[in-house]
Amino acid sequence: MQKKSFFKSTLVLTVAGLFLRGTQTGFSVWLANRIGAQGMGLFQLACSVYMLAVTLSTSGITIAVTRIVSEQQAKNEPAGIKKAFWLGFCTSLFLGITAALLLFFCADWAAINWLGEPRTAPLLKVFSLCIPFLSTAAVIRGYFLGLRRAALSVSGDVVEQIIGIAATVWLLSLCTPGDLTSACMALAVGSVLSEILSCIYAFCSFWVTRPKTNKKAPRGISRQMGTIVLPIAAGNNIRSVLSSIENSLVPSGLKQYGAQHTQALAQYGMVKGMVLPLLTFPAVLLSPIASLLVPEVSAAAAVHNKKRVLYMTKRCLRLTFWYAFGIMGIMLLFADEIGVFFFQSTQVSGYLRAAAPLIPLLYVDQIVDGILKGLNQQVASMKYNTADALMRVALVFFLVPLFGMNGYLFMLYAGTIFNASMSALQLIRVIKLRIDLVRFILLPLFVCFLSCLCTRLLIHTSFLIGILFCLFVYISLLFLFGCISKTDRLLFRKKNQKFF
Repeated sequence: MQKKSFFKSTLVLTVAGLFLRGTQTGFSVWLANRIGAQGMGLFQLACSVYMLAVTLSTSGITIAVTRIVSEQQAKNEPAGIKKAFWLGFCTSLFLGITAALLLFFCADWAAINWLGEPRTAPLLKVFSLCIPFLSTAAVIRGYFLGLRRAALSVSGDVVEQIIGIAATVWLLSLCTPGDLTSACMALAVGSVLSEILSCIYAFCSFWVTRPKTNKKAPRGISRQMGTIVLPIAAGNNIRSVLSSIENSLVPSGLKQYGAQHTQALAQYGMVKGMVLPLLTFPAVLLSPIASLLVPEVSAAAAVHNKKRVLYMTKRCLRLTFWYAFGIMGIMLLFADEIGVFFFQSTQVSGYLRAAAPLIPLLYVDQIVDGILKGLNQQVASMKYNTADALMRVALVFFLVPLFGMNGYLFMLYAGTIFNASMSALQLIRVIKLRIDLVRFILLPLFVCFLSCLCTRLLIHTSFLIGILFCLFVYISLLFLFGCISKTDRLLFRKKNQKFF
């Protein structure tokens, strides 16, 4: 970055991300206790189709705008920045309106024939109203991210979160207790209000800071956007369709396994709406890095600075591994206490402990995905994502009716391992990356085991004190064994132009 250090932008996104993810997780906990696991399952079913429409309206456009804007800024081409934004904005607006109309008029058919739950039809119709606003706001945030204006990029998300939670809490207070349909409708209306107001805020922010130039933009921007958008859109849309099919198959598979309809919906809502958000919440500290790596790697690749790409990749992967193993240890060690603390459920604790070993793969894949997007490897990502989604659907179709939630957990493991492994191998091939397995994986894993063992033997009071003690021991041992070097501590304090 020319004016701001990578550390400062990361700090802005991290603070905002902690607020967003923290409030969202807290709200999800409150919501789960308010409407129950069955209500969460019903809402998640509607969201699976809604997210398909969202994917149709945004796939690849935000990433394309971020990449092209960052490249044009590196080349000092304000006219190119301006053209990239308006091209992305108009495209997302057109796709957003198209997706909204499709969702609205197909809501009844999708609810009955796809999801097998007629109560989701009105939710889908309400969700359709906000899609054009959501898609255009996403492009504006991608534009700000490409310019490395992190505060403007996340401020719209903060506005959206505050409005959405406030509106939803107020609307839920008007609902009859136990009425799941009206409660889920309150959630949908709150989401629509937040997306509309957030879009207005984001566009006003852009208009005030828009590039003012009458120069002719460089040639090739439209073609470049097409080469980025098309493979990402194809992959994301295919995966979103398959993901929706997967989500609809889980409750029906559980019923074939022997569960009642309400029980199947509750089990699905428990894993999808409670366990997975808890697993991914700590990744809020990695999300800023993954987001900023897209413009950073793209800008470095535009000037053929391969050394810088390799340097940042190795350092970020090392930091991600030791962070992920620490979180995994805490989830495994304190799963019972965490489940009871947040959801007053020991059943949630069992699923949380069963899925916790996926954390390192999930977190590392997030970083690898950001680097691959910056390296113009969207075609390879499309192939892996599509194969992963096909495999997940097949496993859910065959295993859930036979083994219930154990089959669903096996599918999570198989899909996560496949996707993370293929993405990592692609990154290794592209940048000729060499990974030190001892310092990257084996030492942090051993340190994780030691810190958990010490905590279990020495701490028998509050689990919050146990978590703090476990983290202290883990970080201390990381320093002691040399996992965290001085270079790692200085990485995000330097400006990027002074890295080499």
